[in-house]
Amino acid sequence: MFIISIPNSWIETPAASNSTPSPTAQDDPATLKGAIAAGPVISATLLADAATSTPAPTISSLPQDTATLTGTLASTVAIEDSPTPTATNSPTVAPSATPTAPATATPSATPTVVETATAPPTSTATPSSTATIVATPSPTEATSIPSATTTPPVATTGSASEPPASASAGDLWINERDGAAYRFVPEGVFTMGSDLEKDESPVHEVYLDAFWVMETEVTNALYAECVAADACRSPNSSSWQDPALANHPVAEVTWAQANEYAQWAGGRLPTEAEWEKAARGADQRDFPWPNDEPGDHGANLNSNTTVAVGAFPESASPFGALDMSGNVEEWVADWYSPTYYAVSPPENPPGPAEGRFRIVRGGSFYSNRAATRTAKRDRALPNSSFENVGFRVVIPMPK
Repeated sequence: MFIISIPNSWIETPAASNSTPSPTAQDDPATLKGAIAAGPVISATLLADAATSTPAPTISSLPQDTATLTGTLASTVAIEDSPTPTATNSPTVAPSATPTAPATATPSATPTVVETATAPPTSTATPSSTATIVATPSPTEATSIPSATTTPPVATTGSASEPPASASAGDLWINERDGAAYRFVPEGVFTMGSDLEKDESPVHEVYLDAFWVMETEVTNALYAECVAADACRSPNSSSWQDPALANHPVAEVTWAQANEYAQWAGGRLPTEAEWEKAARGADQRDFPWPNDEPGDHGANLNSNTTVAVGAFPESASPFGALDMSGNVEEWVADWYSPTYYAVSPPENPPGPAEGRFRIVRGGSFYSNRAATRTAKRDRALPNSSFENVGFRVVIPMPK
C-alpha cells in the first residue's frame, strides 16, 4: 500500500460566500412597503377605512425591479431574492380598498400602468350648429349599442361652441359636442375643506367663477363617441362596449384619457375646488344632500359594481349634479398636496404646479359612507386606471 501526500497548494478550497444579492434602493423593503402603502390610489384614512371597505382594483404593471414582490396594503411586504432579476408585482392600491391581483390581469378589475401619461390629442370633433338648454334631465338605462346621442324634451337654441351667456343655479344645458347634460354653478364664494382630516384643513373660503358641470359621470356610451371620433383611446376594459352597460360610468381610464375626452367635449376636468363646490354647494354639506337629512339617499356605496348614472336623483347636489357620492371616484385636474389648502389662493385655485398623484373625488361603489364625503380627498397615480374611477367634465362660463 502506498500513501501519496498531496500539497495543500494543489487543493482549491471554495471561499465562503456571504454575498446575497443586495436589493437596489428602490427594492429596499421599507421603501417598497411605503410605496405600496402610498398609492396608486391612497386615502388619508386608508388604514382606518380598510376594515370596512371592499377590495378595490389592482395594478398589473409597475416598473420592473430586481426582486419578486408580493404584498397587499393590509399585509407586510415580502421580498424574495432571485438569481435572475425578474419582477412580478401584485400589490393592489385603490382609493379606499385592499386589493390583490393575479399575474394575468382580468379585464374588468386590473388597472393598467404606463410609464408616463400621454398628452391628450387635440379635439377632432366638429361642433354642431346649435346647443340646447332644457328644464329637466331625462336619464334612462340604455339597452342597445352605446350611443351618446341625447334628445332633450324641450330646448332653446344657443351657441354650439359655448354654453348660454346667462343662466341660473341648477339650469340644465345640453352640450351638442358630446350630447351630455350640464348643470350651471354660479360664481361666488363657498366654504372648502373640513376639520375631519389633516389634508382637508384648514377650512377656508374660495371664490370661483361660474361654470357648467356635467350632470352625471361620463358614461360608456358618451365615451364611445369620443373613441369613434379618434379623439380618445379605448378604456382598459373588455366590458365597456357591453350594451347593458352603455349608461354606466366609464371606468378604467387614466387621467390622460379622461382629459382627452374633456377636451374633445369642449371643456376640461374640474379643479378640486370646482368639484367640491358642485358637490356641496355654499352651505358646507357633508354629502350632496342636506346635513339634516339622514341616510345615503340611494348613493351607490358598499357594493361590488357600478350602476347606471343618475339612478338616484334623490342624492342630487344643490346644483342638480348626480352621483357626486359613490358609483365611481372621479379624476380632477389638480395634483395632490396634503398642505395645499394652507397656501392656496382665495380665487380660482388651480392646484399645485406639480406632484406625483392626481386628485380623485367622491368615493366609489367600494367605499363606505365616510369615504364619500364632499370634502374627502383621495389621490391616484395618473398613469393608472381602475374599475372604480371615472370622471366628469366642466365647461367654464363664457366671459
